[in-house]
Amino acid sequence: RGEGLAAAKCGPIEILEVGCGDVPLGIGLAKDLNEFIQRKKEENPADSRPTDNNIVKRILCVDYSPTVIEKMKLDHQNLMTLQPKTENSKNTISTIPLEFEVADARNLQLESESV
Repeated sequence: RGEGLAAAKCGPIEILEVGCGDVPLGIGLAKDLNEFIQRKKEENPADSRPTDNNIVKRILCVDYSPTVIEKMKLDHQNLMTLQPKTENSKNTISTIPLEFEVADARNLQLESESV
């Protein structure tokens, strides 16, 4: 795990999940990246490089269904609210910006190479 993060050595990347539906892939990815970063920090506390903001700038999940997007926003908000925190652990969901937008994949209004 983590081999795919090599591209982030040149700077933070943005991830686009097209047609996210009601599957929490974006949420899971943010959680997995956060766990990876925490593990790297624990393995080598002197290395300040592995931080969530210098690996992934944001994760954008889009779907054409407003109902699905509202459900995913609510699911994410509930996870963030219900997340137990301990003294030794940071937020295990993530501090990586996770956005959900209603959009048609055939007509995305994004800047070229922005995501």
